[in-house]
Amino acid sequence: MPKQRGKERRQYSRLPVKKGIVALLNLDETPIITKLIDINRKGLAFSYTSIAKLPSDRLEIDVLIPDEERETDIYLGTIQARIIEVHDLVRRLQPNIPRVRRYCVEFYDLEEEQQTCLSDCIDHAFHLS
Repeated sequence: MPKQRGKERRQYSRLPVKKGIVALLNLDETPIITKLIDINRKGLAFSYTSIAKLPSDRLEIDVLIPDEERETDIYLGTIQARIIEVHDLVRRLQPNIPRVRRYCVEFYDLEEEQQTCLSDCIDHAFHLS
């Protein structure tokens, strides 16, 4: 049976995030800064510009949220995630020209403290644009 296109399979809706929230990908020794697009309790999406796709489907992601209402910014710690979808946001480019891609990832092995912090962030910060 073919997949239904456009059918929402997520348990939780993705919420758009404030501008300026970044996710740091921990690849090798140099973190890669990406722009967070949306998030929910089970995963997130980010955009990343490069010539090649990311080298692995498993990632370690650090999410840093600037919060003007708190004394300190919010840091979710290192989150384990796996890539579930990749979309080119700009098509028809010549070879060897950087592409902007949207990566959709799913979290796994979240610690209880990370789950609590993530829920708190979603409830109080992420959905505000």
